[in-house]
Amino acid sequence: MAWGASLQCAAVGAAALLLASHPLSARSGADETPAPRPVQIHFVDNFTQTFAVPPEFLWAELKRMYIDGNKYRDLGFAIEVLPPTPEAPLGGTIVSQGEGKTIDRRIALFTAIDDTRRFLALRVIYSTGIAAEVSYDVREAPGGSLVQLIVHAQQPMPATATTHDAAAVRREAEALTTFHYDQLVTMWAAEAQRVEALYRAGAAPAPR
Repeated sequence: MAWGASLQCAAVGAAALLLASHPLSARSGADETPAPRPVQIHFVDNFTQTFAVPPEFLWAELKRMYIDGNKYRDLGFAIEVLPPTPEAPLGGTIVSQGEGKTIDRRIALFTAIDDTRRFLALRVIYSTGIAAEVSYDVREAPGGSLVQLIVHAQQPMPATATTHDAAAVRREAEALTTFHYDQLVTMWAAEAQRVEALYRAGAAPAPR
């Protein structure tokens, strides 16, 4: 799961969060206690994609995509660049699409931008309540370069789950990991084709 990849059960997770946050969602009555917060599923994605381009070219394009926000601008998202603050000294971006209950909003706060190591790390918060720590590590590789993507994420247990014991949560985490890996294979294969075509055309990203 890159921070732009879709997340399984996002709508269900959002509903679960809304259900948990509203004290009258279970039943009415003055003596009621708020519904408990849903159990969080923690899972990790570890994915590598190779590119037939030099690592400096890939790094420049990766920054254009995620730091400048052009990946989402190209998809029709509105982009707001967040200036550095004491809480987020490297700044960040807010990307959003839609409005009201259907809005897709993602806040990214950069935690590491290392041009020497070609390393980018960020924390992403989705409008569904899902949170993730994401890193991109660009390295030289035979035939060109590679990017290693590591994601540590959590999202609420689906509201439809009948059990919330350790075994059930583990099964959900394993299913999410498999689902996201398949998404990453498709998404990054397409990115590799696009980036390699840019390189062949000589359309190197402008230096930052």
